[in-house]
Amino acid sequence: MMFRIPILFGAVWVVCIVGARAQDRHAIAVSGQQRALVEFRGDTMEVMILSENQTDTQAVVLGEMVATAQVEAADYNGDGYADFSVQFLGDRYHTPHRWRIFLFQPSAGRFREVLLPEGNGHVGRPTGFLNPYFLEEEGILFVQADYTRVLQDQREMYRRQGWKFTPQGEIYLAESLRPVEQDAPWTALVPLTAVHTVFNRAGDTVHSGAVYLFSPTDDMEPVILPVEQERLYLHDAPQPERRSAMYLVKGDHYEVLDYVEKGWLKIRYVNPARGNIDKYITVMEASSNRLDFYREVFAANDGLELTVGDLGMAGDTDSVYAALLYMGAKNSGTHLETFEAEGVYLLYRPKAGDEAYRVWQVSSHKQSYPIPGAGEVAMWADNFVVWKDGAYVLDGAADGGMFLPSDISPGDYDYRIAMVNRRHDLALVSNAATLRLPLPKVVWDIQQEQYRVQPLSDNH
Repeated sequence: MMFRIPILFGAVWVVCIVGARAQDRHAIAVSGQQRALVEFRGDTMEVMILSENQTDTQAVVLGEMVATAQVEAADYNGDGYADFSVQFLGDRYHTPHRWRIFLFQPSAGRFREVLLPEGNGHVGRPTGFLNPYFLEEEGILFVQADYTRVLQDQREMYRRQGWKFTPQGEIYLAESLRPVEQDAPWTALVPLTAVHTVFNRAGDTVHSGAVYLFSPTDDMEPVILPVEQERLYLHDAPQPERRSAMYLVKGDHYEVLDYVEKGWLKIRYVNPARGNIDKYITVMEASSNRLDFYREVFAANDGLELTVGDLGMAGDTDSVYAALLYMGAKNSGTHLETFEAEGVYLLYRPKAGDEAYRVWQVSSHKQSYPIPGAGEVAMWADNFVVWKDGAYVLDGAADGGMFLPSDISPGDYDYRIAMVNRRHDLALVSNAATLRLPLPKVVWDIQQEQYRVQPLSDNH
């Protein structure tokens, strides 16, 4: 099901309400023969139900003052009778919008408040549905599950529930959207924002699958990816040793159902003969041949491009410049002044073939990189990869972490740099450049005050 929720950070509901204030008397056309008058006195709501032959009065103790609330009529359960909600408007920053909903019960001739099922309410908070939006065509009320989490984590804006109301006045969960918890760098290397689940009235799952949204206001898109390698082997469990004999081939498509921590995806392939086949693959198996596409997406939506140069290729292996890393960023449309990298990663794979990139964490420290003016390029790295204490490190790196793993074999590799920041769903990924190993072991000569290649006799 595709739907659009008008959500804006701390203010999920931004549709303008034109309704009477709580201190007014509110007239509601319940049906062709019935109407209701709603009036508030302190923390009590009085409802007068008028029909051709009689008048009934109903008193409801709300337990809170409603002087600043609004009242709106709508047919929430689709039974042809008007219901109403008492709507408390938040400030969009610290307090959420909240609705208390009352459904008309034709058999009883009265209104009944609908409460969230036990375990779905908000302990210590007033009664009601948080930051709601009613999609009348679908007859579904979307709410945020826990507003406090939204204030603490921007990704929590994607967390919401969709409730439906029955003609009998009951409520059941019809949909849920659960944000995928960030697990750097894996979740930033596939287009994956949340898991959307649809339930039937009995509570059984009808379908559950990953979706991608560029913002909470976007329509949800199921994550359906193509196989871009010759063979993509499937795993029976999210473990390397559980690889099965089953594989997909180039041109096949599969749906991502969920993210499993430590870089695994649960996927579904629909076989024409066998139906649904649910298996596991790694994030890098899914994304390695799509990184240039994700670079284009990042540049188009976030206005930033990262470029690296070849490493180990300048001159011969005895040249210090073979170990000089160039990395530049181009502003292709962002208004941000800095990019706050919360992790820097080296992606590498043998130049021959199309195997998945391997991932090495270069830095885990937060580091701020300046973003130049529109259309301009800033040099983010112009540093030597030096040999220090038996390891290659990027000279001047904030935490001095190893730039390369110690067990990488000699040869030519494709490499990329990936930077992650929780502000962005996707990683900022560089182009693919050549990395030739072994790199010359460049050291800083204190006496000569210059870089030099460590003599062969000291090369251990």
